[in-house]
Amino acid sequence: MIERRPVRHDSYVYGIATDGIERIDHQGRIDDRIWVLSYSRIRSLDIFRGLSLAIMTVDHFGGPITRVTQETIGFVSVAEAFVFISGIVSGLVYGRLMQQSVGQMATAALKRARLIYFAHILSILFIAAVAHYWPALSAALKSNMGFFPDPPESIVLYSALLLHQPQFLDILPMYVGFLLLTPLVLRLFKMHWDKLALIASAGLWGMAQIGWCDRWFAWLRLQCNLQITVGMFDPFAWQLLFVIGLWLGYRKLTTGKWSVPAGNVWVWWSITGLLLMFRHSPVGVALLKSSDATLRSTLGWLRLFNFLVLTYSLYRISAYLESIPGTNWLAFLGRHSLAVYIFHTLVLYLILPWYNAVKALPGVWQVILALIFMGSLSLPAWIHQKWKERQRAWRKAVAVSS
Repeated sequence: MIERRPVRHDSYVYGIATDGIERIDHQGRIDDRIWVLSYSRIRSLDIFRGLSLAIMTVDHFGGPITRVTQETIGFVSVAEAFVFISGIVSGLVYGRLMQQSVGQMATAALKRARLIYFAHILSILFIAAVAHYWPALSAALKSNMGFFPDPPESIVLYSALLLHQPQFLDILPMYVGFLLLTPLVLRLFKMHWDKLALIASAGLWGMAQIGWCDRWFAWLRLQCNLQITVGMFDPFAWQLLFVIGLWLGYRKLTTGKWSVPAGNVWVWWSITGLLLMFRHSPVGVALLKSSDATLRSTLGWLRLFNFLVLTYSLYRISAYLESIPGTNWLAFLGRHSLAVYIFHTLVLYLILPWYNAVKALPGVWQVILALIFMGSLSLPAWIHQKWKERQRAWRKAVAVSS
C-alpha cells in the first residue's frame, strides 16, 4: 500500500525525494508535480548561517573579543559566508519551486525581495523616528554614523529608492537586487546555460575590480545632484558569491550532490593553513590594510580565493558539525536569519548614546556585554518562530473550514 503524506507548501524545504512516497495536497489529491521534496533542511547551512550572525554581532559591537572573531582565519569575514549561504539556500528553495512552475518561483522570489525591502525601509524609519524624540540618539547618529542624508527630511525618499544605505543596513538592499535577479539566473541554469551565467557573473566581478560601480555612482551624484550612500559592499562584485551559491544549491537540488571538485582534503587544508599564516605575517597585515587584492568592498581576488578555499575545507568536515555542542542554538538562529539580523542592527543603533561609555569599560566587561548581546539573538528568533507557528495554525484552520 502506498503511503501518502501531505505536501507542505508553507515551509521552505529542500532536498531530493528518494523514498518513493506518493505526495498529496491538502485537499487529498495526488500531487505528482512535486518531484523534488524533502522534509528536512540541510542543517549544516543553518549552523554556518547562525555562526555568521553570531560572529557578525560581536564584530559590530566591537571590543577586545574582535581580536578573535574579526578576520582572524584568513582574508575573509563572515559577510562572505552570509552572502554565499544565502545564494545556496535560494538555489534550493526557488529551484524547487521552479520544478513546479516558473511563475510560482518568480512570485516567491519577488515576495521575499519585497519582504526584505520593507524590512530595510521600516528599520531606517524606526531609527529615524526614535532619534526624532531622543536627542541623544540623534546627536550620536549625526556624529558617528552618517545616518541622515542632506537634508535629513529626504531620508524617506532616498531610503525608498535604496540610495541611502547607512552602516549595518547596507547589505539588505543588495539582497533585494540579488533576489530580483534570481528567477533569471535560475532559468539560465534550467536551460543548461550554467557556464554563460557564471561567466557573466565573473565578468561583473571583474568590472567591479576596476572601479566601474564607483564611477557609475559618482556620475549619478554629479548628474542628478543626489546624496547617494550605498554602503561598503559593491553589489557588482558581491553578486559573484551569491551566483556561485545559487548554482551550487540548484545543482544539489537537481542532482542530489554538491558540485564541488574532488581532491585530497589535506591539500586543501594545507592551502588554508598557508593562507592563514600569510594573513598574520607582516606582509599579510599590510595587504589587508592597503591592497586591492584583499579589499572587502570589491571582494578582491585574494579575498575571493581565500574564501573559496576555506569554504571547501569546511565543507569536507561539515558532516561532523552535528556533534559539536552549541550547534543547535546556531541552527536555530540560522533558521530565522532576517529577524535576527534586523534585531542586531536596531540594537546597535539604539545603544549608540552609550557607545563611548561602553568603550571606556575594562576589556573584560566589554567582552561580557558582547556575549550578552550575542545571546540576546535568541529573542528575535524565538518571536519569529512563534509567529510562523501562529501563521501555519491559522492557514490550517482556514483550509479545514473551507
